Amino acid sequence: MKKTALKILIITFIISAILGISIILLNLWNDVSVKILLTTISIFGFSIPGLACSLNYEKSKDKLIPTLGIITCFVSCIYFLLVIWGIFNYKLLGEFLFEFMVNCILFSASFGHICLLLLINSSDKKVNYFKYGTISLSICMDLLILIEIYTEIELYWKIQMVIAILIVLGTIVTPLLNKLNSKTEQKVESVNDNKYLKLDQLKKLLDDKAITQEEYENEKNKILND
Repeated sequence: MKKTALKILIITFIISAILGISIILLNLWNDVSVKILLTTISIFGFSIPGLACSLNYEKSKDKLIPTLGIITCFVSCIYFLLVIWGIFNYKLLGEFLFEFMVNCILFSASFGHICLLLLINSSDKKVNYFKYGTISLSICMDLLILIEIYTEIELYWKIQMVIAILIVLGTIVTPLLNKLNSKTEQKVESVNDNKYLKLDQLKKLLDDKAITQEEYENEKNKILND
């Protein structure tokens, strides 16, 4: 079932890409071609965070956040397609139509971003501080944007810029720290494995009476203290 869904998604991407490229290169600009091009952009745009949520769903024990993300991306994409092809009445919906479109983009991107960060699984405190700190800042940014959309409150733009920079910083630093920490853990494991191997070999020499108990203890202490 999953493979079939992925194949359908890939075929949809390819067809959408071919249509979009054809419209641009052949200069086939009209009302229908513009709608097709916008459809292509919408499918690609919402599929990226949707795939991030799907990947998190496969690997994470907690399915709530990725499930909500997948549903949000799917509903948002359908909503955009309905707007593009004129199913909704602009005159009746007006401002609500625009606000809901912004919400679709905002929540889809946020869920995709959060799901990617949650894929980073580390026992290192610094990594987790950066990960959950970045997620918290991302949620704060979403709330600030929603406040500006639905209220007349004008927030100080410098605060939003600072939060945005910190989000970008956390998004970049978190996986890098995790990678660095993983290499350190691998080195420690490698050293420990090497010690255990040497101790095992030393014990065999003692069992075979190739060395004395005193020599065994001395060599064992050297290995453990190395």
